[in-house]
Amino acid sequence: IKKILVNIILNSIEAMEEGGKIYISSFKGDAEGIIEIKDNGCGIAEAHMDKIFQPFFTLKPNGTGIGLAITKKLVEENEGDIFIESKENNGTKVTVSLPVF
Repeated sequence: IKKILVNIILNSIEAMEEGGKIYISSFKGDAEGIIEIKDNGCGIAEAHMDKIFQPFFTLKPNGTGIGLAITKKLVEENEGDIFIESKENNGTKVTVSLPVF
C-alpha cells in the first residue's frame, strides 16, 4: 500500500509545478477500503486517459512511464481496483479500492 500511495502522490506533486493542493481521504465500504487522492494540478487530457496505465507511457520530460503501470499491478495483486478521473487543466482524482478482511 505504501508504494501505491507514494506513486500516486508523487504524480500529484509533479502535476502541480507551481504548487497546489492534494486531498487524501479514506473510508470503508461494505467489503473494501477506499482511498481517494485528489489534486488541483494540470489534469490529464481525455486523449491520454486510455494510455495512463500502459508501461513506458509518459507525458513528463524526465519520466519513465512505469510508475502508474507498477501501481496498477500492485493494486491488482492485492485484489483491488484503481480508477482515475481527470480533466485537462482541472485536476485529477485517483480512487484505490482494496478488499478488507
